[in-house]
Amino acid sequence: MSNKNDFKAFSIRDGANVVDQDLYENSSELQSGFPPVGLTTHVLNKALRQSSTIASVVANFMSTQCEKDVLDNGDLATLNKTFTDSLQCHMKKQYPGSLSPNGYQQLPGGLILQWGRHNFTPLAINKVILPTPFKHGCLRVFMSPVGDWIFPMSAATNGTLNTFNSWVAARTINAYGTEIRLSANDTYVYGDYFAIGY
Repeated sequence: MSNKNDFKAFSIRDGANVVDQDLYENSSELQSGFPPVGLTTHVLNKALRQSSTIASVVANFMSTQCEKDVLDNGDLATLNKTFTDSLQCHMKKQYPGSLSPNGYQQLPGGLILQWGRHNFTPLAINKVILPTPFKHGCLRVFMSPVGDWIFPMSAATNGTLNTFNSWVAARTINAYGTEIRLSANDTYVYGDYFAIGY
């Protein structure tokens, strides 16, 4: 179902009865309005076309961005809310993101930031799946351990757009200086990552 837009441009056909732009800008009606008698229709048509065209363009933007009807019913509060919503919808489409524990945000210049938490296996290559694929490449991945264990962790891009490789050391210490040894069977090692790409 297509959205309804009641706001239509007026007198937009080629050869429509409208005054030329130069004459319109220099007409007395532009500054003082129309006289009570002797109305110049081609100047009136020009004024109606300019205001209705921009209203139609804005209403079409409002209707298409958030897929809402834009009705000519005099409801200013709804029109204002739909306009504000349409700007927010437009920004979300231009710069998508997911603000969640494992999420991402695309920035205006094309840079994409991604973050998340992963359960790592020691003594193995861990392939971490990103929340969304990068469009062109992953530039850098940063990692940090979670909790009171201080794990040496590392990460590297692997040539794909939606994953990276990471490793966790098998020997570490906790925050109190106690040495800890891990095996490949230890599956409770968590770490946070932050990936930058475009």
